[in-house]
Amino acid sequence: MLLKFFTYMKKALLLFLMLQLTLTKAQNINNQNMSKWSIGARAGFSLLPDVEDQLQKNYKLGINAGGNISYKCNKYFTIKTEVNYTQKGKSYMFEEKESLFTNFNFILASIIDTSIINSAQGFVDDGVYSTYKGYHKLSYVELPLLAEVNFYKFKITAGPYVSILVNAYTKESLDQNIPLLDLTKPLVDSSGFSGFLINGLINNTFPGYKETFTSESTSTTNFTQVNYGFILYLSYQIHSNTFLEARYSKGLNSYLIDTNDNIPLSSFTLSLAYNFALKKLKQ
Repeated sequence: MLLKFFTYMKKALLLFLMLQLTLTKAQNINNQNMSKWSIGARAGFSLLPDVEDQLQKNYKLGINAGGNISYKCNKYFTIKTEVNYTQKGKSYMFEEKESLFTNFNFILASIIDTSIINSAQGFVDDGVYSTYKGYHKLSYVELPLLAEVNFYKFKITAGPYVSILVNAYTKESLDQNIPLLDLTKPLVDSSGFSGFLINGLINNTFPGYKETFTSESTSTTNFTQVNYGFILYLSYQIHSNTFLEARYSKGLNSYLIDTNDNIPLSSFTLSLAYNFALKKLKQ
C-alpha cells in the first residue's frame, strides 16, 4: 500500500510539473507576442464646490475621463501620456464698499442739482456694502506627460500637464446692505408716485438690496485659456487590467485673467481605469 501511495504521488507531482511548464511556456509565448506599448481608458468624478451653502462647504460632482497610451521601459518603470476631459471648480467670496451719494450723483447729476446730496457726504454713513458669493465651474481638455513606477499591485504616477479651456459656468449671488436707505425707506414708501419712482431707481441701481440677486454666465472671457500644473496619483490593481485611481491635480498659474493674485485650480478625482497591452505587429 505504501509503495502504491508513493507511486501515485510521483505521478501526481510529474503531472503538476508538466502542467506548470505548459502554462509558463504559454505565458512566455504570450508575453513575446505583446509589445511594450499599451492603451487604456479611464472615467471618474471630481469634487466641485457648490455655491448654495458656502459656509458648510458643500460639493457636487464633476466629470473626469479620458484615454492614455503608455510605453513600458522595464518591469518597474513606464512613461505615458493622456488626453482627458476634466471639470474643475472654485468658490469665492469678496466684499466691496461704495458711496451711495457718489452713485446717485452719477445717475442724477444730469437731471437735478445734487449739491445738497453732496454736502451731506461725510456726515452720515452713505456706504453701500456689497457681498459677492459664487463659484466657477470650468471644463478643460487636459494633456499630461507622466512617469509611472510599478510595484506589486500599486502604481505611482506623476508629471506635468497643459490644459485648454473649452467652456465655463459661473453662478453668483449679491447681497447689499445700505444703512442710509434703511433709515429713509419708510419716508420714500409714503411718498406716493414719487416714492414708487425712487424705489424703482434704487432696485435698478442696487439689485442686491433687500433681496439676494443671483446671476449666471457661460462667458469664458474672464478666464485664462491655457493652464498648466502637475498631476500625482496612486493606482491599485483590482483585477487583471482594471485599476482604481486616486488622483490629485494642482495648477501653477492663475485661472483668472483680471487679478493681481495667482489663483490656481486644484482638484481631487476618484476613477476607474482599464489598460491592456498591444500585440506586436507581424514582420
